[in-house]
Amino acid sequence: MNTTNTPKEIDDSVIDFCKSIAPYSIPEYVQLRPESWCIQNDCYDNVKQKVEDCGGKRQLGWRIQVVPDPYPKYMIEAVHHAIWISETGEKIDITPQPDSANRIVFVSDDSTKIGKHRIGEKYHALLNCPIVNEYVRLCNLESVQYVSKTNLIQKYNTPLVLLKEQQKLLIQIYEKHGRN
Repeated sequence: MNTTNTPKEIDDSVIDFCKSIAPYSIPEYVQLRPESWCIQNDCYDNVKQKVEDCGGKRQLGWRIQVVPDPYPKYMIEAVHHAIWISETGEKIDITPQPDSANRIVFVSDDSTKIGKHRIGEKYHALLNCPIVNEYVRLCNLESVQYVSKTNLIQKYNTPLVLLKEQQKLLIQIYEKHGRN
């Protein structure tokens, strides 16, 4: 089972979530054409090398994913990401993705800068359910308290108690809303 999924359409829930992250940008589909030499989860360096080799430019922003696939789609997630823009203006995601999608939903964001720490993900509930809301709250807490305070080259260390609580809620979400 995939745990992430490109939204099938850019509907109001996707647009509203993107506005909360990058208020002046419009989410769009960007073709996924991974380069054979690119490393998964290394988009910044992949795009930097592509610009050096072929010209064009790097665009920072957020890759938008619906979690999970298959149903229930209970949460939407934004992962900080970089894409390559060719000299002709074509936007392409050259970094391999874990799923088999041929495109991603991307929203540009020039306000978030790459520094020495990781940039944490952002989460939003798609179901109006107390269990889902609490799970999303804990995911955002993990992102702010642990992911975003970790150096880029280090793996973040989330406390086991938080991971156990997330897992407990995830089981409750599946029990209440089904796996498919």
